[in-house]
Amino acid sequence: MEEHLHLGAIALLLVGAAVGGLLLAGLRQPPLVGYILAGAVLGPSGFALITDRPTINSFAELGVLVLLFVVGMHLSLRAFKSIWRTALGATLFQILVSLSLLLAIGGMLDWPLGRSVLLGFVLALSSTAVGIKMLEDIGELRNATGRCVVGVLIAQDLAVVPMLIIVVALGAGAALDVPALLLKLGLAMLALAGLIWALSRRQRIHLPFRRLLIRYPDLAPVAGLTLCLIGAAATASLELSAGLGAFLAGLYVGNTTERPLMVQALEPIHSLLLMMFFLSIGLLIDFAFLGENLYVVLLMVALVFLVNSMINVAALRLVGEPWRVAFIAAFALAQIGEFSFVLSAAGASSGLITGEASRLVVAVIAISMLASPLWLELARRLHAFRAAPPEGVILLLTRLYRDEARLLRLRSGRMVQGGSQLASTIGGGIERVLHRGEAPGEPEGQSTPSPEGPDELERSQ
Repeated sequence: MEEHLHLGAIALLLVGAAVGGLLLAGLRQPPLVGYILAGAVLGPSGFALITDRPTINSFAELGVLVLLFVVGMHLSLRAFKSIWRTALGATLFQILVSLSLLLAIGGMLDWPLGRSVLLGFVLALSSTAVGIKMLEDIGELRNATGRCVVGVLIAQDLAVVPMLIIVVALGAGAALDVPALLLKLGLAMLALAGLIWALSRRQRIHLPFRRLLIRYPDLAPVAGLTLCLIGAAATASLELSAGLGAFLAGLYVGNTTERPLMVQALEPIHSLLLMMFFLSIGLLIDFAFLGENLYVVLLMVALVFLVNSMINVAALRLVGEPWRVAFIAAFALAQIGEFSFVLSAAGASSGLITGEASRLVVAVIAISMLASPLWLELARRLHAFRAAPPEGVILLLTRLYRDEARLLRLRSGRMVQGGSQLASTIGGGIERVLHRGEAPGEPEGQSTPSPEGPDELERSQ
């Protein structure tokens, strides 16, 4: 008998994603974090509402294609022209350092060249969707920091073109044909440069079916998705990633005069498509694998954040960005992004990494996306922090998260009134740490200013 999709399970999955997004939004975190968690909890490794791997992979691939199309559509090459030197310089520095680091690690671990290059590329790419959403949530998207981050993200997205060509060539199985690879890279870069030049000219560019869109605006979503799939099919036929074609199609649409119409038409389904992508990431998380390799995954995530933050700070300072812009932007770019999924999938299909290594890459990328808002919030508090206590890390963290500690103290105090001995012990410990963590000359009860203002968290409760 022919198998059909279990619509009830899919409906529950979407409801779970909506609930997860609302819960995380209530906690002042991006809803996309809730989508990933919902996919992980309700997927094959959790409650197993959907266990068919081919269905999950198709779901994930469709989500990637549509997301990359929407990302490309929102990128303005005309705006990129004002910051292209800074963005390209920082991106090239970041890629070179990431590649050098992974080549050194691969040499020590006897990795094949292709695997080291692939993981270096994966490390060098940040998430456009996550980075822009986080900056928008904290009000930094429209200022100098936001322009810097968006410029670097555009440069990284464009750098995926040569990255994919190199990954496919290294995974071809036969001996590496260097002249053919260089020729293909040269042609691809010329084509990309020509596309950028054509789309960034002052002369207006129109979609070929502009009159039909103006007359029948209801066709705009269908036309957008059709262009997305045409671009994906075109690059797939050239033995490149389908996601690359979807991104280039979105880039083309986003730099035409019909961009406002297309953006407005796709806006109602934009949130749904974004949820589909991040939900698919959660569906791919393997809890059994994660439990067996938890320390390795957490160590790699920590290294990703630390290494990427340091590389990005150095890169942005090197190209002349002010310290504050470089610091906040570097932390916003620390996570691994959507194109890293595309690269890892290309590497897995080319044999550069095994199935187990692919699961490890998926776990690290997903957890880095989950932890990105917390990492950026830590960066904002560290930057606003002026006088760190010399006594140790615990007191530094206490002063950074003073408002949260006070809220916990208040709640433990209410539990003490109810007769909880454990709450009394916790409250006493928090009281002692808070007392020790007071800055010299800082009055009792006054916290270090945070970006949201002192005691904002307590007032919101």
